[in-house]
Amino acid sequence: MSATDIIRALARSPYFRGISTDVLHSIAMHMSLQPMVAGEVLSTRLQPSEAVWLIADGRVEVRRLQGYKGRRVEVPVSILKPGMFFGHVGLLSEQPRTATWVASSPGLLLRLDRKPFERLLADPRMTGSAFRRAMILALGSQLQAVNSRLNDFIANPEAEVATRKELLRDAMESVDRVGQD
Repeated sequence: MSATDIIRALARSPYFRGISTDVLHSIAMHMSLQPMVAGEVLSTRLQPSEAVWLIADGRVEVRRLQGYKGRRVEVPVSILKPGMFFGHVGLLSEQPRTATWVASSPGLLLRLDRKPFERLLADPRMTGSAFRRAMILALGSQLQAVNSRLNDFIANPEAEVATRKELLRDAMESVDRVGQD
């Protein structure tokens, strides 16, 4: 993948729409490519937050730790699609990861490590402004998704509880099968 391909991947992201090619090029210069293989664990809960990723191609499953019958297991809570960021909350809050991310398909990520991330945030030029806007849009999108899930729960808590129990049972059965192999 060339620099032009990275710029195209950024331009396809809803967070960078309408940003000039020159500014996208300046942002792209800070990013590296990271291929992903289906099933690959990209980052785990409680790891230090040292990078943010933008999905150029493929899908990433978000897993959170939940309890079931006195045991704790990671349960899938959402699927991230091309154009979406992940890892940004940990970098912005300077906290360890709160989720585990697993590649649910083969694909390609644009990775931005902590130091370049911080340089882009502090950049007083148009590049920094565009990047800060992208981070705000990503956080806003994430907040809207959480609010939507909360509204669904409030509207029908029994359905949400049933769905959670099913996900937890499936996760526990998967863990038990792996332990038996």
